[in-house]
Amino acid sequence: PARCQEVALRDESAKGGPIWSGPRLAVELGVGPAFPVDDEFTDRLEGFGYQDRSALVPGHAGLAVLVAIHPYLEVGGEIGTLGSGRYARETDTRIDYEWNTQALGAVARGRYPLFGSFLSPYLQVGAGLATSSTSLVGPTMGERERYWGWQASGAVGLEVMPWRHLGFFTQASLVTAPVIENLAGDAHDSGGAFWRVGLRGAFLEDLPW
Repeated sequence: PARCQEVALRDESAKGGPIWSGPRLAVELGVGPAFPVDDEFTDRLEGFGYQDRSALVPGHAGLAVLVAIHPYLEVGGEIGTLGSGRYARETDTRIDYEWNTQALGAVARGRYPLFGSFLSPYLQVGAGLATSSTSLVGPTMGERERYWGWQASGAVGLEVMPWRHLGFFTQASLVTAPVIENLAGDAHDSGGAFWRVGLRGAFLEDLPW
């Protein structure tokens, strides 16, 4: 070593550009309005004298955990609520029919960071399981059922990160989830159009992968 030439240290980059050292784990929690689907299932209810008693604009909520495997790609999982409905039939007695749907699935998000990741528009696709619970309640009856099926979604959104580890997001999505079925063979799609806004937290920097 004594015969080696001493040289000054300098910064170097790995082949292909500098190694990315941004946050690798993100958690998003959001809420917003839902715009459910009217289909043959709801038409059948109205044909039997049921009237829609749902909220004018029902709400929904979602929780997503995302891992960045590349500056432009995040993958993870999401759980949330989808469409719900409430119908009532009033003749001699009142009968109420309600349903609520939840979804669990995997998502992949292609994002494009701008202005040092202050803004990141993105496109997202997802798929997984959906489950709906229904109840039919009257003076002499009380029936509850649970249905299972699949769901798929596509979304466009924007991440806004004024701070490195905390920011916001907004997202508009279309979801299909044909889960509930009636005895006539009609399947109700508990999806529809959804708009969500919420908080985004980003963690775990400088991981070696």
